[in-house]
Amino acid sequence: FIQSYTKNYLRKITSENGAASKRIILMPIGTLEKVATNCWYPTRNFPNKEISIAFWGLASTLHGVELIADAAAALGEKGITLRAKIISADNYFVGELKRRIKANDLEGQFLIDEVTVVSRDYNVVLDCDIAISHLVSEGLSDAHRATTECLCTNKFFEILAMGMPLLTADTKGVREFVNDSHCILVRPGSAEALA
Repeated sequence: FIQSYTKNYLRKITSENGAASKRIILMPIGTLEKVATNCWYPTRNFPNKEISIAFWGLASTLHGVELIADAAAALGEKGITLRAKIISADNYFVGELKRRIKANDLEGQFLIDEVTVVSRDYNVVLDCDIAISHLVSEGLSDAHRATTECLCTNKFFEILAMGMPLLTADTKGVREFVNDSHCILVRPGSAEALA
C-alpha cells in the first residue's frame, strides 16, 4: 500500500504489531532535499496588524484547531488581528473552537465553513497569509502524544504543493520533510507558541 506515513510512524506501528513488520516494506515518498526545493521560506514579511490563516480538513486531536482561538485572543492583546478561515465538518473539536471564539469575543474574525472534506473549495483559502497543517491538541495522553509525534498530515503535503506558507507542529514526523528554514514550526499543543 502507499500511504503518506512518515518513516517514524511506520516504525512505530510495525514495532507494535510484531509480525506485521515482515509484510511492510518502507518506501519513503520524499526526502528533505526533494520537498524543500518547492517550499516557501519564512522570510516573507507579514502585515504588522492583521494576519489571515487557513485550516481545512477533519478536526481531531492531531489538528488542535481549538488553539487558534486562544492564539487569536493573545495576539489581540498585542494589537494584532488574526483572521481565520476554517473549513471542516462539525464535530467536538470544531465545537470547542466555537466555544473559545465566543468566550474571547472573536466572532467577526473567524469564518467557519462546515462542509464535508470532499466538497471543500481550496480557492477560499488561497488568499490567506498562512496555512496550518496541524497543531496537536492540549492534554493528550502519553501514548497519544507519542503517536502524534510521528505523524504528518495529508494537508501538510497539500500546503507544500500549493506553495502556501506553512505553519505546523514541530514533530519528528514533520522534520523528516522540512525544518524551520522551510516553514514555521511551533511547539505542539501550545496556543502561546502559536501566537
